[in-house]
Amino acid sequence: MIRYIENKDIDKKKWDHCVTSDPDAAVFFYSWFLDTVCIHWDALVAGDYEAVFPLPYKSKLGIRYIIQPFFTRTLDVCSPDKKWKDALHFIEHIPDRFRLREFCIEAAMVPPEMLNGEKKYQALDLHAPFEGLKTDFSNNTNQNLKRAEKNKLKIKKELSTDDIANDFKKIKGAALKKFGEEEYKVHKKLMDQCMQHRMGYTRAVEDQGGNRIASAFFMHAHKRIIYLKGSTTETGKRTGAMHFLMASLIEEYSNRELIFDFGGSSIPSLSRFFKGFGAADHVYYAVKKNNLPLPLRWLK
Repeated sequence: MIRYIENKDIDKKKWDHCVTSDPDAAVFFYSWFLDTVCIHWDALVAGDYEAVFPLPYKSKLGIRYIIQPFFTRTLDVCSPDKKWKDALHFIEHIPDRFRLREFCIEAAMVPPEMLNGEKKYQALDLHAPFEGLKTDFSNNTNQNLKRAEKNKLKIKKELSTDDIANDFKKIKGAALKKFGEEEYKVHKKLMDQCMQHRMGYTRAVEDQGGNRIASAFFMHAHKRIIYLKGSTTETGKRTGAMHFLMASLIEEYSNRELIFDFGGSSIPSLSRFFKGFGAADHVYYAVKKNNLPLPLRWLK
């Protein structure tokens, strides 16, 4: 039986045990992650937390609507039992109080009229030795790695989340329309939470003078390493710093049953950068259902 549970009544310990028991679950679905990135979230739960499905939402004019939270990619079912993996069973149990639903799912398992387009992310299977993986690097990636070697760049692992957050805001801030002060706060808090739960890595690149010219944060749960955010200076761009940073992490975790998830993008330049490491496109789907009152539906 699938039941709707408000946040105050969710057993977070049982919830996280269910997520941990699912070897394919992404870090997005842990209760502490959802608490960090969501203003509000309730849940659909099967049995005694045999399967769980989060319902992040916002409220406006007294109307609740389900959203895809920033710093996440999809909503999905977490369960160690494959019989629960059909997300449609859970979507059908979303209460009618959520009049508008706009989120993403991994597989196209909902009626076509609910689908609202495809999106893409890029990922790389790390099961092969690094030398084998490297044969799929693009010419541009290899050229940048040669620049990094020529400039004697170095990887630094001991880096604070403050440094990464400050780098990101300073270097990328002016170009990111979606990032306001609240998003920067959540970004920093999310990195801290990942480190506290031992599900995060900090990485940086330094030049010969010890100057930090690139930095990035990665999240790791189960079989998947996910790139969160990163930035590089103009010097870093000229010397291949971010290519060097990504390649070094691929080498560090190569020859394991892991997926390197670049977080992904449908933006051609970002997609091209990720594919330069041999990553392949993976499709996921936007879902939309609008049961708003007619005047509000027209406005939406």
